[in-house]
Amino acid sequence: MKGLKKSIKVDIVIPVYNEESELENSVKRLSGFLNKSFKYGYGIIIADNASTDSTLDIAKNLSKRIPHISFVHLDKKGRGRALKKAWMASTADIVSYMDVDLSTNLNHFIEIVDSIASGEYDLGVGSRLKKGSIVRRSLKRQILSVGYNILLKILFMPKFSDAQCGFKAMKREVAQKLIRMTTNQNWFFDTELLLLAE
Repeated sequence: MKGLKKSIKVDIVIPVYNEESELENSVKRLSGFLNKSFKYGYGIIIADNASTDSTLDIAKNLSKRIPHISFVHLDKKGRGRALKKAWMASTADIVSYMDVDLSTNLNHFIEIVDSIASGEYDLGVGSRLKKGSIVRRSLKRQILSVGYNILLKILFMPKFSDAQCGFKAMKREVAQKLIRMTTNQNWFFDTELLLLAE
């Protein structure tokens, strides 16, 4: 099983816009975790969304210094745009993304990838709204998030609980099929992708 896992490749995309203060530490932390605990082949792709600070320079420097790290640059902003570009170019078996602040416990990343690599699921998403989730964010952001997901439940009755959590993974062929059907390039991309997946 160990050899089989190593033959499976996972791409992790980190979409960023003006994240010069956080990017290097976060990528080093993620890379260190994966080197120590991850049993799959992997690549970390920093997707720069037209940053105006030194984010792109940091991404370039990291890609030169640390194995498994690469970057893509986009001239226009948009998380959906960045994920589409990175995922459509990927040759990995599984594609994923996470927010640059790595706010989700990274051990859960292993769980989500295991469930896809085993063939049990095509797609996995994180949720900040499940019972037992520990969330550290402002009351205003929490209210907006809950309100948005309640509105989605009313309009579409989806089975997922958190459309906007920056912690998702799926089989590459599934991602690429869904991407061809999506129209949003920005913040609504996640929601559209998940609704199409259902």
